[in-house]
Amino acid sequence: MKSYPRLSKASLARYRKLHQRKFRESMGLYIAEGLRTVEQLAGKATVECVILHDGLPDAHPAFALAKRCGEVYVADEQEFNALCDTEQAQGIIAVVRIPDAIQLTDLARRERGLLLALDAVQDPGNSGTLYRTAAWFGACGFIMGSGTVDLFNGKVVRSTAGALGSLPWLLSANLPESLRFLHESGWEIYLLDGAGTGEDIRHVLPADKSIVVVGNEANGISDALLAWPGFRRVRIPGQPGQVESLNAAVSGAIALYHFSGR
Repeated sequence: MKSYPRLSKASLARYRKLHQRKFRESMGLYIAEGLRTVEQLAGKATVECVILHDGLPDAHPAFALAKRCGEVYVADEQEFNALCDTEQAQGIIAVVRIPDAIQLTDLARRERGLLLALDAVQDPGNSGTLYRTAAWFGACGFIMGSGTVDLFNGKVVRSTAGALGSLPWLLSANLPESLRFLHESGWEIYLLDGAGTGEDIRHVLPADKSIVVVGNEANGISDALLAWPGFRRVRIPGQPGQVESLNAAVSGAIALYHFSGR
């Protein structure tokens, strides 16, 4: 094991709190685990420190990666596991600073673009996959409505596979009001309608300023959003009677592909 200082008990206690959302928000930090995730974040995020398992062999790739990330500490098995949210951390953890949220007014002023909004999407895997997919298709922002899982939850972070930091993000306490404001600023709002009553997405021309809204896994788009007359419902056609609906992340990916204009 290469020579690095040990993680102090005070730092261990501090970082363990990051498993809870309230402490992530108050401290402005989150934990990322695993070689791939930390490597992806190293070039675009502000890493406060990296923590390595003290049992790693000297040739382990985590050492070369850690050198690119600033402060490095080591922790024993018990300490390291106390910080992990998974058994697949591969001996490396990064403590990363949460990037500042974008302002709604900044999004409103954009002349063109694609945004993704989540309406109470609760599954971490869906949320993380949707974030990464939105980044892939060139979206310019990621909006989370009330009831949506925290973007910096450990499971969401892993699902993004290191894509965090690729998109500006915004947490909206009142998604209908936020989308109404953006709609009045020239954004077209497209609600993914799992009930099959919306316009066929294949026949909808993407607007210069498009917002795709993905609803809750069980209940779909909320009534509060469906009630706004200016918002458009769109559906993804499929084989009738075969399955009830598409997975939220899959339907979101199809819609992002369509509205990205590709």
